[in-house]
Amino acid sequence: MVSKIISDYNNKYPDLDIDCSFHKQKELLKSIGGAKYLLEGRQIPYYEESLTFLKDKLDANKSLDSENLYFINEINDTINVPIFCNDEIIGIAFGRKSNIKPNIINSVGIQLSRFITKIFFTKKIKSLESRANIKDLEFESIVQLTNMLSFCDNLSNETLEYILIHLVSLYAASKGMFILRDSNTNIYEVRATFEIREEDMPRRMLTDNKGLLAELKNTKKTFLVESDKFNLVKFVEHNSICSPIYFRGNLLGCIILADKESRKGFIHFSDLDANLFDSLTKEISLTINNLKLIVDLQTSNSLIDNIMTSIEAGIIKFTEFGEIEYVNKKAIEIIGIERDLIQNQHYGIIFADNVSFLEVISNYELAESDNQAQVVKNVPFISMNGTIHTLDTTITPVYDKNKDRSGYILSFDDISDMQKVKTTFKKYVSGNIVDEILDDNSKSDLGGTLSDACVLFADIRGFTAFSEKTSASELVSILNQYFTEMIDIVYEYNGTLDKIIGDELMVLFGVPNNTEHDCQNAVDCAITMFKRLDEFNEKLEKSHNHKLKIGIGIHYGEVVAGNIGSDKQMNYTVIGDNVNQAARFCSHASPNEIVISEDVYKKVSDQSLFSESILINVKGKNNAIPVRKFTHSTI
Repeated sequence: MVSKIISDYNNKYPDLDIDCSFHKQKELLKSIGGAKYLLEGRQIPYYEESLTFLKDKLDANKSLDSENLYFINEINDTINVPIFCNDEIIGIAFGRKSNIKPNIINSVGIQLSRFITKIFFTKKIKSLESRANIKDLEFESIVQLTNMLSFCDNLSNETLEYILIHLVSLYAASKGMFILRDSNTNIYEVRATFEIREEDMPRRMLTDNKGLLAELKNTKKTFLVESDKFNLVKFVEHNSICSPIYFRGNLLGCIILADKESRKGFIHFSDLDANLFDSLTKEISLTINNLKLIVDLQTSNSLIDNIMTSIEAGIIKFTEFGEIEYVNKKAIEIIGIERDLIQNQHYGIIFADNVSFLEVISNYELAESDNQAQVVKNVPFISMNGTIHTLDTTITPVYDKNKDRSGYILSFDDISDMQKVKTTFKKYVSGNIVDEILDDNSKSDLGGTLSDACVLFADIRGFTAFSEKTSASELVSILNQYFTEMIDIVYEYNGTLDKIIGDELMVLFGVPNNTEHDCQNAVDCAITMFKRLDEFNEKLEKSHNHKLKIGIGIHYGEVVAGNIGSDKQMNYTVIGDNVNQAARFCSHASPNEIVISEDVYKKVSDQSLFSESILINVKGKNNAIPVRKFTHSTI
């Protein structure tokens, strides 16, 4: 029969070169003339690879229907589909890929699966028949069917066909049909058949508005049906027995057995058969009810899990006693432990080596507030594989239907990559600007706003002459050391490094974030620069017999702060007349001197450090400008 199925398809579709091979149920296949299709002794290219792919695909989605379970091998240009027996892949049907969809090869796999499964169970049942008389066999079959139903974990066509074959054998029926309603469409579908020809299958849509299904719906009883009473049972030649399947009080489907056989030929089903069949279908209904509830629960859990998986944040659900009840995929990735080893464990065991993370949870448990979320940022976490993460965490309470607290949920975002970006970015741009841009996306757009800021320029005096007698590598090294010292001071006083222009520093106070101490911070920063430069010069004099001297200019006023440049490249900076004025003050400052405007002077706490007001002329201004000076005394 296996050869005939393959031969029939090849005759109909000669260009597909259809074939099959089996790696299991060898004795069964030998008994039905399928020995030549056994994998032993045959060289089937990529058989193992195809088998592994199909098993993995099926494991990943147990509900995958047969039409979508196939493997296209691009190497040898074939389509491979599984052949099942008793819900197990025992072989593969394959054929050449063409413009025809894989449905043809799928049909081969399905037909072989059904044929072999029927043979498998028929042989299994016949082996039972040989061990006992008919009554013993009936009892044993009932017990076996009941036991078998207790282990069913899905409502696949193969499962329903298995049940149907048992009933057909038990009742010595020659034909059978299993019908179930689709819960989404409320349309009834034939899910399993036994020895019913294609032309005898129902052609119209099956509903319970009229006909046999309406009768079952109204009576809710098992009954005997003659061959000519309903269109649904036109395959019946003598009589049939029909029994309803119910789910939550509503008709879910039915099982039909037809044309009972005996040694003397066909005989009619009896009322005794109907009573026994009614008891069996009630057991089947109970099993199907349980399976549907499980499927609904699994669907609900799967939906929740899919939602949780799609969330980029890690999610952990704790019970009120601190046991881990649920973890999503992202949390498992970060923790680095399999789900089974995490769930139902106390958080103190799982996170024992992550003290900071452990404190986040334990502190929340100790907190008095029952309804407020707790947010803790930049929490270090080391996964089981040693990877270091930085997490932003949020803990919120969970309540049951009685509004009693039943646990809490910890969600966390892995900001490790963001921290790396910030760290790298801050090597090129001031940290304040980096934080401002990353915290507010609008800050990355071209444009600016008016802001009050204090601008400081610090320039090395006589550096050109020094550079002419110093090698380039030494010069770069000295500058880097000098800038490192000066920029550290800028950050100490909450300054923002705008840019380095040759040997000159441009520093902002009050941009992007302003305070009432911006002018004082700028002055303190400038004075500290001189003190730190004295220490730096001690080392420089020993190594190069030279001292660096700087002049500083500081001005306070309204500036335009924002991104200046083009869409492809821009700089966050400040522009305006007050910026230019600070630069002019720097040019006017002598070595070891700070020149500040009256606007800065008014905001300085110790004004005694500065000279009396003097007038200076600067480029771009027609009138002289009053300024104050500070002179640093060198060591």
